Amino acid sequence: MRVRLGSSLLAAGALLAGAPDVGAVLSERSRVSTSGLGPLKIGMTLAQAERATGRRISPREGNGDCAYGVLHPVRLGVQMLTTRGRIAVVYVSRRGIATRSGARVRDTPRGLRAIYGPELVPVRQFYNPPERGYEIRDGNRKVRFGVSEGRVTSISAGRKPEVDYLEACS
Repeated sequence: MRVRLGSSLLAAGALLAGAPDVGAVLSERSRVSTSGLGPLKIGMTLAQAERATGRRISPREGNGDCAYGVLHPVRLGVQMLTTRGRIAVVYVSRRGIATRSGARVRDTPRGLRAIYGPELVPVRQFYNPPERGYEIRDGNRKVRFGVSEGRVTSISAGRKPEVDYLEACS
């Protein structure tokens, strides 16, 4: 009980201090968009994202100004790419979290087309050219759907050029 009360008091104090989105815990109900994932926004630092989501983020090694972070609990299947210390791309690899329009990992391309219609742009996949991936574009940002064996395997949302990186930070 002491932990809950202490957490509640900390959250209330943070709200009074003007912290962004405290209490908007990132969960499977959070939605992916070109601006991020629920309270986790493209452009935040990892520390800001931890405060906004109420979740711990483990930084992973990168190369220079580019690195990765893993959101906990890992079962949510959320990772992020940071450049120059700010989140540039959010990756979702598990079915639980959907886009704002309802698309999820394990959906079919036909399902994506039913949801997005002409907004959905087919794109060549570098490692599997016969199979197409798909994108929703919004200025210098996009949501990408990786597809393998006729199913969405990942959803990436973020800004260009980082959202288009193929491996690590390149």
